[in-house]
Amino acid sequence: MPDLEPDEPLAEVMTCEVFGTLRLHPWFTETGLEEDFYSLAVKRAQAYGWTTTLHSAGTEPDSIRWHHAEAAQDWSQDGQIRRLAALEIYPVAPRGQALPILPVTQIVTDCLDRVGKTRLTSYRYRLPVHLAADPGTDAADGDAWFALSPPAAAVQAEITAELPLSAQDKIVDSLSGGNVLNLGQGHPAPQAGSGHPPEYADEPATRPWTWPLRLPEWSPSAVAWATAALCDVLRETYVRYTAIRVDHRGPCGSTPRAPGES
Repeated sequence: MPDLEPDEPLAEVMTCEVFGTLRLHPWFTETGLEEDFYSLAVKRAQAYGWTTTLHSAGTEPDSIRWHHAEAAQDWSQDGQIRRLAALEIYPVAPRGQALPILPVTQIVTDCLDRVGKTRLTSYRYRLPVHLAADPGTDAADGDAWFALSPPAAAVQAEITAELPLSAQDKIVDSLSGGNVLNLGQGHPAPQAGSGHPPEYADEPATRPWTWPLRLPEWSPSAVAWATAALCDVLRETYVRYTAIRVDHRGPCGSTPRAPGES
């Protein structure tokens, strides 16, 4: 990947992190394979045609959605909730497309499922919302897709987004006025820092805001759909960057678990 100046589109990063537990397949540990998460992610993304290591920036095929930046993993076998995988990418400026939230989520979970048995509890994203030049079709298409989910698969979740303080009330009012996710007013979430990674340090001050969320199923594609739908709303209110997290809280009809409970 070539060096990039801060004002170049590919200098904008997007991240996807997945938390939960992982029990590695016996045959993965016994064969002594030297595959790590990053190498698996690169291979899988190239197989889908979403990225390439064979072309330099600006010469890649039109199907390319991103260039890889960094990756991390924690595959500790202690049964504790860990950040199992984190993938950081440089999104290619979308050609009338939304940010590649579903493709990146799919790559991360494909790789984890390939090496072991997972129980995923949380997904976290950092998104350069302003790069999506047009509203995506993820929300509208997903609404029809997940209408076919088994009724018993529905889960209680929470979705949290970093909102700029200058536009917080406007955004919250917009989301409570009716949307594909059926979000209500929500409430402020505990703050754990500035809400901005270093590359977003010049952005306005933010505050995390949380909404209860009924997901039709707890799956990578459902989480990505909800994240993309919220991202579209934020884009329409001129948010440039945000962090979004989606946390599993239990099956519908149960008492929601507190954050951090397994």
